[in-house]
Amino acid sequence: MAYNTPPVVAPSDEWTAANQNTYIRDNMMAGVPDIFTTAGDLAYGTGADAAAVLAAGAARLCLAMNAGATAPEWVVPKGTLNMIGYVGVTPNQTTTSTTLEDITNATVTLALTVTCTIILLALVEGYVDQTTAGFGFKVYGMINGTSDTGVTDKVPGNGSATTLRNETLPYMYIKTGVPAGNRIVKLQAKDAASGTHDYITNVRLLALAFAE
Repeated sequence: MAYNTPPVVAPSDEWTAANQNTYIRDNMMAGVPDIFTTAGDLAYGTGADAAAVLAAGAARLCLAMNAGATAPEWVVPKGTLNMIGYVGVTPNQTTTSTTLEDITNATVTLALTVTCTIILLALVEGYVDQTTAGFGFKVYGMINGTSDTGVTDKVPGNGSATTLRNETLPYMYIKTGVPAGNRIVKLQAKDAASGTHDYITNVRLLALAFAE
């Protein structure tokens, strides 16, 4: 129901039932509290002498007015933690491949509600059985189908061939602009050079998604 601007009334003017219904009853029905229908409703202005109702938002959302917007909306605050995923596995996985292979069970799924920046942190422990000195295995992160293409770490060799050596590799990967939805985060590994034989024993994978 629209708001009606009341007329100016002189002392001698008659105030009719129609005036009462239009300028008092109808105006009260056009505003607070009559426009509310559900607990948590909020009123906001849509223009001169006009209002609308914004329904209550979901848990942990904040009320915001974005640039160019004509109405407030419920949003996930930028920079807040949207999702967290963790997995600790003992894959006991042997590889001699120089192309990327998934590390067994080193995978988490993040159910993102908004576009996020994902920070991937991991510790990968394994043995390097070297037949080529100075090399080991490299670890890559894959987020939403895209692998880390930057500088990758590797378990270093100890300078001599045919030596079994236990190493723990810290790893970090950051990817921005990951869209909302179920997004798969996982670790992959490969030999740093042909001729090596690597054994991955323990993995700790933590994925943090922050709203953009």
